[in-house]
Amino acid sequence: GFWAETSPNMRKIGYGQVTFACEHMVVGVLLPVLHGVTGNHQFFYFSLYADMAIETYDLLAIIWRSLSGMDHTVSRYHPAIDKVLVPHHLFTVGFEVVGLMAGAAISKTFMLLVFVSAHLTGGMIYSAVCIHQTPALSWRRLLYGFQAVVLASIYLCRVVLWLPIAIA
Repeated sequence: GFWAETSPNMRKIGYGQVTFACEHMVVGVLLPVLHGVTGNHQFFYFSLYADMAIETYDLLAIIWRSLSGMDHTVSRYHPAIDKVLVPHHLFTVGFEVVGLMAGAAISKTFMLLVFVSAHLTGGMIYSAVCIHQTPALSWRRLLYGFQAVVLASIYLCRVVLWLPIAIA
């Protein structure tokens, strides 16, 4: 049913959401957690480089789409979303470049705390979009419960965690 119910355009968007959800959880959460558990700095650097790669690719694909009309972006969002995605991608790549260039001068714990919390909440948001494109859409309690978890993760990570950092 799911495949037949979605249009070819929505299928591409669905693939993009699944791709970004997996990238956020593996590159943005799993690898930094492995760095924290093992102390191996290769996990730290690989996670930053891998995230920079996908962010840069999507940014270049957005620029290409605006010039040629051909959509090779990962997310396959409507071009109206580019006004949000372009600054997001630019800020993320800039943040990661600072983390890589600063080397020992920046606290890897601080860097990973911000990196993991941003990717955890982003991965949860992408997962919510993915769930809304499945038969789970008819399971209202499951959906509301998952949306409550997503909202709680956003509040905890981006308000409770980041607000004291921003004020300091």
